[in-house]
Amino acid sequence: MHKRLDEIEILDFGCGIGGFLDMSHRSLGLKTWGTDIIPPKVGKEWFLPDLGDKKFDVITACEVVEHLPDPRKIFDFIRAHLKSPGVFAFQTAQWDPASLDRDWWYLGPHNGHISLYSREGLTHVFNDMGGVDRRLWNNYAGLQAWLFK
Repeated sequence: MHKRLDEIEILDFGCGIGGFLDMSHRSLGLKTWGTDIIPPKVGKEWFLPDLGDKKFDVITACEVVEHLPDPRKIFDFIRAHLKSPGVFAFQTAQWDPASLDRDWWYLGPHNGHISLYSREGLTHVFNDMGGVDRRLWNNYAGLQAWLFK
């Protein structure tokens, strides 16, 4: 992707209260939209309750994918709304069954975290979806960016 930052169209998937949505417009001059199951408190003018057939250069999801009851369906939905090429960047805690047990604070429906992701599981989904490049932050699988052609 060889575009200037101010030309890139970004979707904040699961934008929550809209903090990133609002600040990315007002402070950074980015072309950012947000979507969520409820409208945000700030950045409402850039909220998209329905994406229709709109596509984006980058889709972000910060602390969202662990809340999904059918994650693969949503990953495919996100992929369908990416331009070609496009990047899906997300953050969630990595489930490591060798070091984490059922007492892990992140686990459980009481906090809405119903889907957990291991390094191997995310690798499988990336490959199955046809990703062409993947970047991990400090080799941590819980923060990734996937490139699709």
